[in-house]
Amino acid sequence: MSDGLLLYGRNVLKEAILAKAPISKIFVETHTSFEFVRGLQNFDETSAELLEGIPRECQKESHQGIAFLCSHPFYTRYDFNRLKKHRLVLLCNHLEDVHNLGSIARSAAAFGASLIVHEDHGSAQLTPAVVKASAGCAFRVKFMKLPDLHRAFQSLRKAEFKIFGLDGSRSRPSLPLSEFQSSFPCALVLGSEAEGVEGSLLEKCDALIRVEMTETVDSLNVSHAAAIVLHQIFQQSQLST
Repeated sequence: MSDGLLLYGRNVLKEAILAKAPISKIFVETHTSFEFVRGLQNFDETSAELLEGIPRECQKESHQGIAFLCSHPFYTRYDFNRLKKHRLVLLCNHLEDVHNLGSIARSAAAFGASLIVHEDHGSAQLTPAVVKASAGCAFRVKFMKLPDLHRAFQSLRKAEFKIFGLDGSRSRPSLPLSEFQSSFPCALVLGSEAEGVEGSLLEKCDALIRVEMTETVDSLNVSHAAAIVLHQIFQQSQLST
């Protein structure tokens, strides 16, 4: 639809309204859905039109009886001055699964990362499925896309960020997460589901870190590993304040 993304899900709508996102239309399936929408905090501040019936485009999705049109600017354009204002940045290197990107966005919001950067080709883009997988937390972070992440590395270095790569290959020297001490501002590089972080980026990292686990398991899902590392960084930041 031309007037925004067609999003869906109860938590997604709740987060959109809390974020004061521009919503033009809200579609409800049942009276129960209607009552849920009317009862949302800050709903009265929206000017959205309430309509009955879920649009065909998302009828096969897990919409929970609610869909809506939203023109929220999830992406921020590349700008060095904007980039350096962030304290914790995530760099997603050829991450392909939209559900992983959504889960990572949810962890980012929970643990204080405010910007997610990814490539504009060969990488998952922000879609309604990403927003749904984030349980609406995609409204709490910003996204940026670039032709490649090397440009982001250059800007982060200029802004005096420390850059850490998450590497589960066990084939390169890396620091166990239990020994890792974060410093701010910093960036965490996350790799693709199949290949991990590309070697040319790993070589540019200040350090590589790994999540310790039993030798019977090769690796964790990237979104799970990201959540574990982000939680560790969050804990350390809380202890230092």
